[in-house]
Amino acid sequence: ARVPLMLTAHLESAAAATFTGADATAVCEAVRASPASRVIVAGAGRGLIEETHAALADGERARVWWEISRIAGPPADDLSALLRAMGGARFLYGSGWPLRLTQVPRANLELLAADLAGVRLGDISTER
Repeated sequence: ARVPLMLTAHLESAAAATFTGADATAVCEAVRASPASRVIVAGAGRGLIEETHAALADGERARVWWEISRIAGPPADDLSALLRAMGGARFLYGSGWPLRLTQVPRANLELLAADLAGVRLGDISTER
């Protein structure tokens, strides 16, 4: 159908994101289901993102986007670490609403370190 598949990694309201190997495996399976797969993962924390990124080949990584509402900002600053390691193109702005406060991702972007100021997040509408 050429419609992106949205996966939600966490539905609970726990303060800290957790992951298991099964979560990374599920994302990898969704990506590998078809060369036409386009996957957006919402609610993922740094652990799931790093685990999945390491498990996917470059061509597979290009078909996955990570919505940022669940990625910790300062003081842990997982968002900055991920942006430095992976660049902004694989990340999408999202609020996680209604499960998260809408101001969290906006604040995390505003609090990025100076070297990441103005980072451009991905735009799935430009991907084919």
